[in-house]
Amino acid sequence: MKKLLLAVAALTPLFAHAAVGDQVIANSSNTVSVQTWATHAGAVVGLFFKDAQGNVFNFVNNSDHGRDIQMAVTLDGYCEALNPTEAGRANDGSSPSTTSAIGSMSLLAPNKLYSSVHPAYWLSPGQAVGTQSPGCTPAPGGIAVNSTAVSSDVMYKVITVGIGANDLQKVVMYQSSLTSANARTMATWQVPALYLIPEFTHFEKYTGTSWTDMAQGAADPTTSYATEFVANTIMVSNAAGTRAVGVWSPGSSMVGARYLSGITSDPTTTITANKFLGPFAAGQTLNAVSYFVVGTRAEVQRIMTQSVIGQLY
Repeated sequence: MKKLLLAVAALTPLFAHAAVGDQVIANSSNTVSVQTWATHAGAVVGLFFKDAQGNVFNFVNNSDHGRDIQMAVTLDGYCEALNPTEAGRANDGSSPSTTSAIGSMSLLAPNKLYSSVHPAYWLSPGQAVGTQSPGCTPAPGGIAVNSTAVSSDVMYKVITVGIGANDLQKVVMYQSSLTSANARTMATWQVPALYLIPEFTHFEKYTGTSWTDMAQGAADPTTSYATEFVANTIMVSNAAGTRAVGVWSPGSSMVGARYLSGITSDPTTTITANKFLGPFAAGQTLNAVSYFVVGTRAEVQRIMTQSVIGQLY
């Protein structure tokens, strides 16, 4: 994948009309589009859906550099204490700048883009980690493990909006690659994480034969819905079912969804496709692919089961 992405990028000149990282791509009918910002290192800040009445909605919560639709990876079990993050670091906050260093972005077609980035570590060197989640390796001294603000790892992605005719026009393919600068004992790679607006409060999972509601009443007081992980297919929608997004990530270890209401004044719905990795060598390139389906709840259910999983699996 790495060689293919680099070859394609080399053949495609960077667009000159905007900062590197600013781009919009769309399907042929302009019913689904994706937007990236240079100030977020080319991470996805907009996943737009045009409904049958012509109204356009952005599904993405892009209020800070830890949200968006983006890749991130936690390394060697340290969780946020060693956490390269595509869009930027925690201290970037809602500022119009990023610590991550975008390498390049190319428009491969009106519906397709490529980017590469050296991601910032989520915490700055010497920054206090705070309370770590259960299962994380304690950070020595209680501070960030990284000694630099920007990682030497490289994250690549190719995004295609509309991967075929008819129903497949509402499918977004997100291909990701990670080249590690150092040998690692383990990693959890988000391929990607989707931070969405809080109107998405209805959670469903696909069991292989039907869609069923996910559990509610989480033990975690920061969430209104359980962090329920499933094999690879989740959908979230608004209460009316007029807007929905489904995620299918066939190579992921698990996919999870949460409605985060208690940790911030800016609630968000998340879907995270996680790939759990064992030891890997310095210079090794890892690859993943995920699919998003955008539409109404009924459309997403139909397209996910009949077109995406049915045709692509």
